[in-house]
Amino acid sequence: MKKLLPTLVLFICSLTAFSQQPTDKLLEFYNILRFSYVDSFDFNALSEQAIITMLAELDPHSMYIPSEKVKQMNESLKGEYEGIGIQFDLYHDTVLVVTVIPGGPSALSGIRSGDRIIKADEKVISGASMSDADIINILRGKHGTLVNLTVKRRGIANNQVFPIKRDKIPINSVDVSYMIDDHTGYIKINRFSKNTMDEFKTAMKDISNQGGDRLIIDLRDNGGGYLMSAVDLADEFLDGRTEIVRTKGLRQSEQVFKSSSKGSFQQGKLVVLVNEGSASASEIFAGAIQDRDRGVILGRRTYGKGLVMKPYTLSDGSVIRLTTSKYYTPSGRCIQKEYGDSKDTYDHEITERFEKGEMFHLDSANFPKELLFKTEHGRNVYGGGGILPDVFVAADSVLLSEPLQKIFKTTAFVDFATDFTEQNRTLLSNYSNENELWRDQDISLQLTEGFLYYLKNESIISEDLGPEYNLPLKRQLMAFIGRYVWDDYAYHRIMNKEQLIIDEALRVLNDNEFNWDELSFK
Repeated sequence: MKKLLPTLVLFICSLTAFSQQPTDKLLEFYNILRFSYVDSFDFNALSEQAIITMLAELDPHSMYIPSEKVKQMNESLKGEYEGIGIQFDLYHDTVLVVTVIPGGPSALSGIRSGDRIIKADEKVISGASMSDADIINILRGKHGTLVNLTVKRRGIANNQVFPIKRDKIPINSVDVSYMIDDHTGYIKINRFSKNTMDEFKTAMKDISNQGGDRLIIDLRDNGGGYLMSAVDLADEFLDGRTEIVRTKGLRQSEQVFKSSSKGSFQQGKLVVLVNEGSASASEIFAGAIQDRDRGVILGRRTYGKGLVMKPYTLSDGSVIRLTTSKYYTPSGRCIQKEYGDSKDTYDHEITERFEKGEMFHLDSANFPKELLFKTEHGRNVYGGGGILPDVFVAADSVLLSEPLQKIFKTTAFVDFATDFTEQNRTLLSNYSNENELWRDQDISLQLTEGFLYYLKNESIISEDLGPEYNLPLKRQLMAFIGRYVWDDYAYHRIMNKEQLIIDEALRVLNDNEFNWDELSFK
């Protein structure tokens, strides 16, 4: 308790320093507990709960992170972790290697996709009913440490042992980049991390070398990350010395971030894909592109998180992520949505969009006139609740239907695709890439019919599904198979097949009736 007291006192002092009428109630309360309470108590747990409760009263995003979870939180932002470099699925209580990261420790040691990991050192992990988190804790470890994996490989009678030295493994923020047609590059960014710009520049160079002179940036379900990574990405598309974003808070000085003159794609046609899962740094990027009339924002209204978070590390290694500023797009918009009456109200705001029909009809989103702003060229845009797209694309009603949502809540897709891949590896080896797999109508029919039988046999669904379900079922199943047979890139390329939002982006890029000076149809 003596070690905790200085931390608590500092925290209380920092809180009272912000108050117009500082109070010593919390210190009084501590002393009363310390000298008068009938039983012993865990003051660390009490102080943590007090911090959590107080932060919850401030805004929906300020939060407390226990020390044991800080490393995990930082890994995705730093863009790396320490481990053996595989992706796996739990397949009938067995760790099945799905993807081996090229150049990583497992790849260098000879591990292959399809291998089953039986033991890690002397610890049996096959059939042990462990969770994904349990397996991750076993396989990960400090850089340079050794783990001996006992592996069962198809076609080989005896188990094999692979010594693997753990190393730093990149967590990619660019999921996939490729030429979607002869002129159009596509780059999907899942977060804004420390490594995002390096990954983007590598992808952009490859696209340029293939003749890409127009671009689709996919920020759907990108929840944000580092503000500066979003600023740097916007800088690639905007002319020199134009404002990208500004931040200001009651106790923080205003900061203005501007573009330089070094952008790699300042002229070509640009479409940015967003949806209700695009938040924070994604909205900084989309807002700058929209306000500067640089490209088309296409999809659905973004999440609406216009807050700047700053981490404060406490003496025990725990972290307080505190909202310190709001950010404003170049037109002056703050796109933070209202907090609502409670955190539950705030958290369910996206669900309300579905219930009100906004996911299917843009005119269901109503904004008051005081939230109206103008872009650089005089177009109307709105603040106070996310970035409204320039071109609206409705959500896929089939994907949101009750039967498919019921299936998504199970592991049915993964289980069936894994079974199919394991039983048909010889057949699947005949396909040179995912495009050949996608075009094969016989295997498409085999997959969808087999999956529908599996769903009923496992009592996952009882109703018959109409033909409108064939495409989403095929797409999801083939995407998983593509990942198992090839890599993550194949997964994402298949997931883009015959997707309405991708088709609409290409339509805008190809449509001669679209006025790129005014970013609207003629």
